[in-house]
This record gives sequence, structure tokens and C-alpha cells, in this order.
Amino acid sequence: MRRFSRVLLAIFLGFSLLTATFAIDVPLKYQKHPAASEDFYPSGSNGFTVTLKKPSGDWKLPALLSARPLYALVKIGDTERLCVLDRQKEDSKLYDRIYFDSNGNSNLTDDLIIDGNIQSGPENRYGMLEFPAVVTKIEVDGKSLPDGLPAR
Repeated sequence: MRRFSRVLLAIFLGFSLLTATFAIDVPLKYQKHPAASEDFYPSGSNGFTVTLKKPSGDWKLPALLSARPLYALVKIGDTERLCVLDRQKEDSKLYDRIYFDSNGNSNLTDDLIIDGNIQSGPENRYGMLEFPAVVTKIEVDGKSLPDGLPAR
């Protein structure tokens, strides 16, 4: 029995050393998610609180059409960014426009306007509002993703 244990231990140690010898590093790179693709791309989400009151701070806002725009501070990386939901037209039924401080400078007038498109379901029984992706840099520990930090 002792001999069997020693042989088993030797095989285990040999296998451990063998697998460590053949370990390889696989370089990762950040790339933009394509707009139309059949491939799987993991997604994430971020919760935030929406209010009718503009958050405190020195924010430069564009002219808003909605009588009651919605405001949210969104934490991305180490910083909070302001997001304002508004309407494209005064008679819009939904909040179909987003102003987002994508460059993090507290000025929403120099960022792209993000307009949503209403996608109606069968026989107009339901609908959803679809917004395009937003490109933004993420600051983590003083480094900018994806430029300043390698993927892990």
C-alpha cells in the first residue's frame, strides 16, 4: 500500500510539473463591440438612481425640451458621470434622448447627443426604445482603459 501511495504521489507531482511547464500566456486586447454580429459578446449592467432634480455640481447642460427631464449619476470606473434623459420632440411620448458626459468634463454640451429609436412589437402591442452604444474611456486607479491598462 505504501508503494502505491508513493507511485500515486510521484504521478501527481509529475503531472503538476508538466502542466506548469506547458502553461502559456494568451495576450488579450480590447476591441469595440461590432454593431451587428452573430457572435456572443458578454454584457454587463450598472444600476443607478434616476431623479427629477439636477444633482449638485457645476454641470453645463444643453437646452432641454422636456418640462421634467430625468437625471442620473452613473459610476463608471472611478468617476461619476451625469446622464440626462430628455425628449427629441416636445410631443414625444417617451424619454427618447440621452445626454451623457462621456468625456467626464462636467459639460454635456460637447458630447454626442444619443437618440433612441422606437421598435414596435407585433400589431403595436408593445414597444421598446433602443439606443446606440456609447464610446467612453474608463478611469481606474489613475489609468485610462483601454489605453493605459492591459487586459487581464
